[in-house]
Parts: sequence; C-alpha cells; structure tokens
Amino acid sequence: MANFLNFIDEDIKAKKTLLSTMPTRTKTNVKKFNEKIDSILEVYIDYKASVKQYLIAKSHSFNIKNVDSDVDTLTKTVNDLEQVRLLINPVNTFFEKMGFDSLLFDISNYSSFNFNSMNEVINQFIMKFETAGIMLSREDFDYTCYVREYMTSFLEVRNIKTENYDALSKIFEKIYWENPEIIQHIELNFRKLIKKHKRKFITYIDNLKKEVMWKNNITNYKDCLEKLKVAYAELSAAQKENVSDIIELSKTGEIEIANFSKDSRVRTSNYSAMMIEEIDLDNQDAADRFHKGLEKLKENVKEYNSFIKFTPLFVDFKNEYENKIPSFDKKSSKGRGSKIKDIESQISDKESKLARLNKKIFTGNLGFFQAKSNVPVRQLKRDSIILAKELYILYKEYDVEVFNEKILSILNNFLTIPELLHLYFSYDYFKKKIIKRVFNLTSYDEVISYSEEFDVFAKNPNNIIVNGVSVFEENNIARIILNKYRLDNINLTEESLDPNDLDTLIEKIQFILRVNEVEKSKTTVEKIRFMTKVDNIIKAEDKKK
Repeated sequence: MANFLNFIDEDIKAKKTLLSTMPTRTKTNVKKFNEKIDSILEVYIDYKASVKQYLIAKSHSFNIKNVDSDVDTLTKTVNDLEQVRLLINPVNTFFEKMGFDSLLFDISNYSSFNFNSMNEVINQFIMKFETAGIMLSREDFDYTCYVREYMTSFLEVRNIKTENYDALSKIFEKIYWENPEIIQHIELNFRKLIKKHKRKFITYIDNLKKEVMWKNNITNYKDCLEKLKVAYAELSAAQKENVSDIIELSKTGEIEIANFSKDSRVRTSNYSAMMIEEIDLDNQDAADRFHKGLEKLKENVKEYNSFIKFTPLFVDFKNEYENKIPSFDKKSSKGRGSKIKDIESQISDKESKLARLNKKIFTGNLGFFQAKSNVPVRQLKRDSIILAKELYILYKEYDVEVFNEKILSILNNFLTIPELLHLYFSYDYFKKKIIKRVFNLTSYDEVISYSEEFDVFAKNPNNIIVNGVSVFEENNIARIILNKYRLDNINLTEESLDPNDLDTLIEKIQFILRVNEVEKSKTTVEKIRFMTKVDNIIKAEDKKK
C-alpha cells in the first residue's frame, strides 16, 4: 500500500506537469485538454475503487467476529426458572401468580390509557380466566346494569376475533355520562368472579407448578433459587462486553479508541485514579488481580446504584412500620385477622344487596336505560351506583389489610433489604402503588419503568452488598464497599461513591476494563482505529449516493 501511495504522489505530480504544458488557446486545444482531464479522471476513479476495495478487505482482515455465546438459550433458561419461581413463590397466592394484581393496577389507572388499551386490559382479565379453563359469558357480568350492557357488547366484539374496539366507543360514551364509574364497576365484577372461581384458579396453579417443576427438575423454592444463581451468572458472563463489542462502539463513535493507546493521557489518568499504589501492569498476575477486582467492583457499584435509587422505598417502609414492631404480638395479629373477616362480611352483605337491586332492574325485559316506570328504575340505578362505590372502597380497604397482614407476618427488628425486596416483588399491585406514591409519579409509563427496574434489582439472586443490610438500622454501604476494595489496592473514596457520581465511577471502571479487553485480544488499538476510519469513510461515501 505504501508503494501505491508513493506511485500516486508521483503520478499526480506528473499529471500536473503534463496539464500545465498543454495549450488552451484554441477550441481544439481546450477540447484536447478536457479530454485529457476526463481520461485522467477515469483512471483515478478506478484507482479510488481499488483503494476502497483494498481498505474494506484490510479492515475485514482485522475484524474480530463476535463469538456465539448462546445468549438466547441462556436467557430462555433464566426466563423458564423465573416462571418457576413465580409459581412456587411461598409468599403470595394464586391471585398474584395469575397476574391479577398487575391487571388490577392497570384497570385502576385506566385514565392513563386510550380507549383500545383500556379494553385490552379487560380482554387480559378474560384471558386469565380462559387460561384456567373458565369461559365467561354475558351472564357472568351482572355486577350492575352498566356492566351488563357494556360487557355484552364487548363480548360480541371480542367473539368476532377483532382487536379493534372502536365500535364500542358509542356504547361506552352513553354509559359513561350516566355512570362515570363504569370501569370501577367492571373491576368489581372481575373481583367477584375471581372469588367465585378461586378453587379452580388454585387447582390450575397447583397443576402448573407440578408441570414446570418437573420440566425444570426443581424440587423446591430453595432449589429454584440455587439454579437461578447459576443461570444468572452464566447469562451475565455470556453478555459480558468483548472486543467485538468494543470495535462496534468505536465505529459508532460511542468511544474514542485513541484514548486506549498507552501514551494517552486519558488512559494514564484513569489507571492512576483507580490505584492506591501504582502497580506494574506488565506483571500479569498483578494486572489480572487488579482487573478482576474492577470487574467485581463494577457489579457492586451497579447494585449499590440500584439500592440508592430505591432507598426512598426502604425509608418509607421504615417510617411506616418501625414503631409497629414492639406492639406486634399474637393479639394484634388476631385483631387484624378479625378486621379482614369483618370487611369480607361487609362485602358479602353489600354484594348480596346489590344483586337484589340488579334483579329488580333486570326483571321484566326492562332495557338498561328504559322502563315502564322510569322513576323507580332510575332510583334503583342510583342505589346500585352508591352500593358499588361503597364496595369499591371496601375492596381497597381489604387489599390494604391483607397486605399489611403479610407485612406484619415477617416484621421484626432484623428484617433485611432482600426480604423487603422479595415482599414488594411478590405483590406487584402494592409495589406499583408504593412506587407511584413515594416517587410522586404522575405518569403510568413512569411507574412501569420504575417497577421494571425494581424487579431487575429485586430478582437478581447474585446481589451481594445488600444481603446483610437491615431495614431498621443505619447502614453505611458506601463505607463497606470502600473498605473492601481499598484492601485490593483499588482507590475508592466516599466522594467517588457519592450517588451523583456513581455513573462517572462506572464509566471510569468500564474504560479500564475495555482497555484490558483490547490488550488481551488478538487485535490492537491501531487496528481498531484503522477499522473505525474505514467504516467512517464507507459511511460518508454511502451518504453521497
């Protein structure tokens, strides 16, 4: 290639000399001059194509293909085991295992959805029943006359296998202006149906448990967690950034590969900043210990970052329940149990009363909005709305009491962060409600985003730093991390572990690990720079087309 470049330099000089000596006074001279330029241009277009072809071939020869680490298979293994964990979770019930609590959160936040999305939530409820072998019909939706009318039309649309619910909008609007709480009534109807078919759901979950445990060779919950630890570790190793990823990051401009060179000030300053005492990186054992320490630190800092993000949840729990620990005894437990039974009794009585009201409304082929005597029917409908509102409040109280009972069953002075993570993770409805309140979120999408991030943190069986952290004691996790890694000659300070600077710390660690990954590989910084430049040239050429 060097010889070719020398040839081009000499050829350009010769061509310039030739062109400078050609006469251009007459039309014939100009014509010959232009023809000569065209012929030179053709030659150089060929040269350019050859150079481009050479550069691409050379770049490809430097490239390192990503080794197939079977991430898809490992991800499936993790997902399968997570499904087992969900089903055999000893903390929650069929209600959460079926996903009804998640749907309850959605339907109670229906104002965040468009019309089709709201109807899809209703459809998801029905599908849960069908999954358990329970086929719902028009007759099942009789909580109020408003529910009956809307769900009759809904089922008709659903039965024609369409996901377009626009045809229901007029019916919904007509009902809504008479009863704006129609969605709450539909929620109440589903709650009642879930209670009615409780035994079938429990049987379905029990059978599904046996099936997935056998399929995944799981004997109990502890066994499932142990297998999950291994699966998560294997997936994490497979997803670890390699030199192929680094090459792509350089090509896309996300990293500046020149900073990876040994004479780079950026590289020198990053290494120096992370070492208490300078080590000889040419000493392979010392270098390996340092880089492995940084690998562990990176994961610990990510975990710490998640802990910091959700600390407001832990503080909220502490403020709410710390003063309830001393007073918690068997008597208070029984008192709470009797309160739950009292609410259940009130719900049962009011639902019976509502059913009698509905029977009067439905009797005698009366339309839902017409009757032979409009006055009494209107009053019956008003009474049904009032009763439904009272029932909605009672169900919410019931939910809170049941969740509080679950909290009090594990509440003690030594409750740990992992136990609290598991509790919230097991009750999706309350987790999202608490996230929404504590973080003062107004957007449904924000709540879901926080919730999903919380789940990733809570589910990880390989969390380390939070394992022994108590909910009710003051903990300086930053100091614990700092002390551990300073023993490994890694320079951490409380300032570097400040929540506002954690991303910077992770970037610094990531930079050093990437440098090490390149140096362990078969490529070099210079080759990656070459590949990056070629890639940029090709992209620029493609844009011109």
